[in-house]
Amino acid sequence: MLLALKTNSGKIFKAYAKPSALTSSDPLNSPGNMSIDSTGWRKDSVPEKLSPSAARALAASASRILRGAILHLLQEQGGEPLNSDVLLGTLDRLHYRITAVKLAAELAYLRDRGYVDYEELKVRELPRVRIVRVRITAKGTDLLEGTVTDEGVDVE
Repeated sequence: MLLALKTNSGKIFKAYAKPSALTSSDPLNSPGNMSIDSTGWRKDSVPEKLSPSAARALAASASRILRGAILHLLQEQGGEPLNSDVLLGTLDRLHYRITAVKLAAELAYLRDRGYVDYEELKVRELPRVRIVRVRITAKGTDLLEGTVTDEGVDVE
């Protein structure tokens, strides 16, 4: 069953879920935006009427869409690198309500698959590593062009 949620901003998220995974209330009419805090999505954007398995399916689908959006944004830069802060701000303006930690996790996923490359800057004042100079690789471009496929990234 295809599950689609429309956020307050008009963004459509799609996910596949078994009908038994849904609760009795209709998630399409639930108030709020799409987001799951335990996986890095901002808490203010989670539909409250989803079962745990439907929420996981929705989060997985949203992550695949987010990874594709990241690759498209990097490709639009024409090979020029972006800092993760700029990327996070751009994604926020496009209504992807994610945290810096979620972005770092998705960039790590994409780097592990060879689709992006970036540098990590360790700053004493920050509790985490800062990601800088993010750029798409040739393999990431191939994924966007359709010469390679990956079920973990939605490039449509």
